[in-house]
Amino acid sequence: MEIEAIYSYPDRGVLKEIISGNQINVASPFYSSASLNLIAKHGIKRMVFITRLPTQNIMPSAFIENDPTPLAELFGEMNNQLKLYALPSLHAKLYMKDNVAWVGSANLTMNGFSGKPEIVIRFKDNEDYWSQVFSDY
Repeated sequence: MEIEAIYSYPDRGVLKEIISGNQINVASPFYSSASLNLIAKHGIKRMVFITRLPTQNIMPSAFIENDPTPLAELFGEMNNQLKLYALPSLHAKLYMKDNVAWVGSANLTMNGFSGKPEIVIRFKDNEDYWSQVFSDY
């Protein structure tokens, strides 16, 4: 398994790198309206998304970013090309596209990719391994 890059302050450029292309797989407990809008604007054709749904959060409502409205809008735009799975205990953050995987602490939120101290590691050339990890969820 080859590490291509380590981002200790991932920014919007890293997020845009992740969501460019035709298909992505995402495991992130939290998402934001702005990040889902970016996905819609980048023209992702297929997406598998594992997340927590708003009724599954065990946090005060002030900390919850998982607004169901933009998720429903993205679902409407992508039709059956968005596969959505809810996992109440999800904590992992895994992003996959082609033969590249990003693993780290940044949620699929603009705050997670705002240049704040998070970590995201980009791995290359081991699609089978990361596909298996993703399918374990």
